[in-house]
Amino acid sequence: MLYEMLEKVEQGTDFGFNKRPLGYGDFKRICRKSQICVKEKPLLSELKGIFTWYGENPYVCVNSRLPERERTYVAFCELGHFLLHDKTNHFFTKMQDKCELGEMEYQTHVFASLCVVPTADLVEIFNRRRGQGKPMNFRYLCELSELYNTTFPIIDSRLRIFYDYIFARPDILGRGAWPV
Repeated sequence: MLYEMLEKVEQGTDFGFNKRPLGYGDFKRICRKSQICVKEKPLLSELKGIFTWYGENPYVCVNSRLPERERTYVAFCELGHFLLHDKTNHFFTKMQDKCELGEMEYQTHVFASLCVVPTADLVEIFNRRRGQGKPMNFRYLCELSELYNTTFPIIDSRLRIFYDYIFARPDILGRGAWPV
């Protein structure tokens, strides 16, 4: 069901979701176009972002203390609530793995991951490395975090999402891709 929701977002939007890496400027442009009020303010230490509704007006607040590499991801998590969920309030507190997140939070983490590192990019990189006999190791994750201007935990999470996805849809890697 999650992948179907995300495919609808991909088909129903024109901002490059899961087609190219999106940055913080893209986030702000999307929010302007969608009439979402965006504020950057210093928040409590554990609080990274907030999505809420004031009446009929959507509102995102991103912790201004976050480094840029993390701010973009958090911003897209909050935008994910607007695109994927009903009118409820959501708070991003810290990076958690899939088991610690509620369903809606996990969905927005997947959404943000696809914004920062599109699936097609990972398929290309994965196939190239596999063809060269290179492993997916710690150094590789560090290279990806530099390439996509994000953090190691975000890249690690993105790869876990990618592996979940290719497990559900192995055809994405092409013929003869298994075993991984």
